[in-house]
Amino acid sequence: MDLRDEIVSAYADDAVCAAIVAYLRAPSDETLGALSRNTRN
Repeated sequence: MDLRDEIVSAYADDAVCAAIVAYLRAPSDETLGALSRNTRN
């Protein structure tokens, strides 16, 4: 497993971090909207 996959795996159990990783993988208005207001700021 490469470093990127290890990081994603490590944060998969944390809902906030998982949402951030999802946004970073595919930045869009939809994935940005899934983030909490505090996370977006």
